[in-house]
Amino acid sequence: MSVDPGFSAAAYSAVPQPVAALSRAPADQTGAGKAALLNDSERRLKLALEAGKIGSWQLDLVTGVLEACEQCKAHYGLDADADFTYSWLLALVHPADRGIRQRALREALLNGGEYACEYRARWADGSVHWLSARGQVVEDEAGRPLRVIGVLFDVTERKRREEELRRVNVGLEKSMRLRMRQLESEVEERARAQAAERASEARYAAVFEHTSAGIILLNITPEGRFVYEAVNPTHARLTGVPAAEYVGLTSYDLFPRELADRLVGRYRRAVETGAPVSYEEIFPYRTGMRVLQGTAVPIRDADGVITKVVISTHDLTERKRVEEAQRQGQKMEAIGQLTGGVAHDFNNLLTAVLGNLELLTQRLSGPQHIALIDAAMRAADRGAKLTQQLLAFARRQRLEPKPADLNHLVLGMRDMLVSTIGATIRIETALSPGLWPAMLDVNQTELMLLNLAINARDAMPEGGTLTIASGQLSVAPKERRSGELAPGDYVLLSVADSGMGMCEEVRERAFEPFFTTKEVGMGSGLGLSQVYGIARQLGGGVEIESQPGAGTVVRVFLPRADVALAAAEDTPAAAAEPVAPGSARILVVDDDPEVRELVVSCLASFGYAAVDAPDARRALDLIDEAPPDLLLVDFAMPEMNGAELVRRARRDRPRLKAMFMTGYAQTAPFDGEIDGITVLRKPFKLRELAAKLDAALR
Repeated sequence: MSVDPGFSAAAYSAVPQPVAALSRAPADQTGAGKAALLNDSERRLKLALEAGKIGSWQLDLVTGVLEACEQCKAHYGLDADADFTYSWLLALVHPADRGIRQRALREALLNGGEYACEYRARWADGSVHWLSARGQVVEDEAGRPLRVIGVLFDVTERKRREEELRRVNVGLEKSMRLRMRQLESEVEERARAQAAERASEARYAAVFEHTSAGIILLNITPEGRFVYEAVNPTHARLTGVPAAEYVGLTSYDLFPRELADRLVGRYRRAVETGAPVSYEEIFPYRTGMRVLQGTAVPIRDADGVITKVVISTHDLTERKRVEEAQRQGQKMEAIGQLTGGVAHDFNNLLTAVLGNLELLTQRLSGPQHIALIDAAMRAADRGAKLTQQLLAFARRQRLEPKPADLNHLVLGMRDMLVSTIGATIRIETALSPGLWPAMLDVNQTELMLLNLAINARDAMPEGGTLTIASGQLSVAPKERRSGELAPGDYVLLSVADSGMGMCEEVRERAFEPFFTTKEVGMGSGLGLSQVYGIARQLGGGVEIESQPGAGTVVRVFLPRADVALAAAEDTPAAAAEPVAPGSARILVVDDDPEVRELVVSCLASFGYAAVDAPDARRALDLIDEAPPDLLLVDFAMPEMNGAELVRRARRDRPRLKAMFMTGYAQTAPFDGEIDGITVLRKPFKLRELAAKLDAALR
């Protein structure tokens, strides 16, 4: 029992002043039997309270004394022997619950009823426990409250379960609300998805129908076969096969087995890796051989299983053709550079051979010697003609292009072509009226036409038709007609035959020098290479279209002439005073010692005074020492070419006469200076040298 000095009964208006007699039970006068019975009852009650962990308490409202059992103290976290007062009890009640407990007790005292309250107690270790207090107010005969007697339960576990249940209920309620919102959202999302799917299908259909790329959809059967399900119009137009014909087929139904094996292998790799597979392949379609670049992309269903393969294709045929033309042009350019260099050196050799043979004829008079020399000269002449053909291919001969009527040129050669080609070949012409004037070298263009006609004749050993046509066309800047044909206007010369045609390998090599399919001795292999070189040097190009058994068409593109520009005439240079041939002093400049020695010997035989120099620098020194009447200069020399030498020599001597010797001449940078200067082509005859010298000096 503890007396709480801080307890104030005045806090309760219904509590009377202390009455000692009322706070204790009356003495028992019934005897020992009744006492024993009472003790037994109290013992049983105590056992029951302990078993149920129920704490009992009593608050004396008169004295303020609080009596509490050990279990009751334990519910507040106190030891059994702890001093426990009413003030201490109030201090242990959770601050947030003190008002609730006080109101419940006040209501019980005022109404004389039962006291019931649940509140939290905060133990000394900081933990919080829920307690349930139940009590009854005891009153005196006058109805005044004397004390409150009650029990105390620890309901922490129940509160915990209730809280868990509340949380569960709250969670369930939230889950239900969330699920309802999710269901509503799913309905809305499904509606949006259906609308998006319809829009996506519309977009897919638009892309499928109108894209510039070919699209193929393959279905994968349970057996692993790739079956055509659909193709778009672009692919159908490209291949010439209607889209409906593809459905249900496989690659093995459409292509040779070797090609089909490669395609199916790529489709399988895309399925196995789950990644796109790109490839490039040549396909035989109804529209012809097409080079396609394809990308196979695996498509998964809603369960993530790959069930289809979609293939996008792009036609690379035209680009490959242009790339091949460019590659062929680069190859021909490299061959031309090599050929031109060889022909130039060969011309120098032939010049020495022919010149010395002619000098021999002046010293030998026996018929046997003359016959041998003539045979050697004929062989040298054939070599000279061969080098001219090589130089034409290498585009290292000097042309004289001017505006000309191609139709007129073709008609003028008809009689010669008839006599050359023979009676078994029928010659037809298809000349376009109103043809643009072409910028061409008449002699070389006639040679081109003759070479093409002879080639066509040889392709028709049993006879046929040779068709010569003309036309005109414009090549736009972005047009990929030919890898070598620059944008602009062109006049077209076409020569077609109905002969045996060419395979692809032969067609690709047709312009190469010395390449021929004819028997040994039947052709030099320089006809088409000469055509190619002349056309390119004029600023045009050549195309060949041919298939085995279907004949050949060779198209030569010649640049359109600007007549107004071509009609303009250069201002004539001031004429130099003539020099008498017998008294002329000539400076010979050539880096080839054999040619130089020959020319000096020839000049001496003509009666000229000759001085020679091995290069341009030595020649300039000799000019400074004693200016000659004429410079006889090789055009192509190391360090400084002949045109540059003449230009430097004329700085101080503008009236100095000059004449070029050349096996070939890349003259474009010096055309203004070369015009008006006599040019002697190697190899030359002595009479040609004499005539050119006489013209240059006069």
